Amino acid sequence: MLKDLPLSEHIHQHCNESMERALLAERHPLWARSCPELKDIDFIRLR
Repeated sequence: MLKDLPLSEHIHQHCNESMERALLAERHPLWARSCPELKDIDFIRLR
């Protein structure tokens, strides 16, 4: 593990990085929401 992170923090960081890469890879995702109050990535994290 990098930087001696606890396992839960490592998993959380890995998931966040994976979601960011997935969002960047999709130009026009079918599931994209149009909400100026809450970004898609923040919405995904709340789920």
